[in-house]
Amino acid sequence: MVPKAAIISLSPPTVALDLARRFRARRLGRGLTQIALAQAAGVSRDTVKGFESTGRITLHHLLRLAGALGALPEFGALLPAEQPQTLADLEARAAGRGRVRGRRRDARAALAPSVAGTPAGTAPIVTVRPATAPANATSRRNRPRRKSGGDSSATP
Repeated sequence: MVPKAAIISLSPPTVALDLARRFRARRLGRGLTQIALAQAAGVSRDTVKGFESTGRITLHHLLRLAGALGALPEFGALLPAEQPQTLADLEARAAGRGRVRGRRRDARAALAPSVAGTPAGTAPIVTVRPATAPANATSRRNRPRRKSGGDSSATP
């Protein structure tokens, strides 16, 4: 079991602030100002300043800053590929098994409303036709346009 103090110290805000502190230390160790780092990374000075003070930054900008400080290879090692723990894990990886989909339900039975008197899992076939307007109805698209200007009380 992980001690409670370790859980608190590894909260996302704490980790983000620690990462920002390490970025700042590396920037200062290289003798760079916030402006110089921002220009080298292609981000704004406000991005660098905000990250160093709050720990908040987009992943895209974080990777740009890491590249400018020569720390990008370290991010590649952040989440290494998991090593197989059992022979079954190794065989599954060799077989190339990806994600496995769950069983599919019958789409008609899942979407159809239940109707009294029909067997479970089946539904009556219902055909729905779109309503059509009478042939003499004038749609909004076919109405004559009003003339602009002049008397607004005139009918078209």
